[in-house]
Amino acid sequence: MRHHAHRTSGLTLVEALVGTLLLLLALTAFAAVAAQSARVVATGQLTNFAADALNGAAQAAQRGNTQYTQARTLTSDELRLLAQSAGRRNDLSAALTGDVVPQGGNPPRVRISIRGPGIAISEVVTVPGGTP
Repeated sequence: MRHHAHRTSGLTLVEALVGTLLLLLALTAFAAVAAQSARVVATGQLTNFAADALNGAAQAAQRGNTQYTQARTLTSDELRLLAQSAGRRNDLSAALTGDVVPQGGNPPRVRISIRGPGIAISEVVTVPGGTP
């Protein structure tokens, strides 16, 4: 008696498992790329928000606003208000902190710094005062 091997047109259990594994790997890779892309976009938005807030604080210091000419910590709420005129997303401000540190000199200068996750920017600004 002869036995003939019969091949079915369906998938074997091993083929189905391998296919499922490959599909899961592809979905995981896609999710990782999407998450990285979202992080890059969020960091870019946060950097723009911080730059707008730094610009606002520097302008206030140059106008002689004593809140930005003396040593102090800048809260996330203050940074939100400083960047608000540029129309950036307000929910980003919670991730930022900053400070104003006098640098001395004649005319006097202050360093305004803003920090957040992966961000640290600062600017030295000349402020009104000093002796001629």
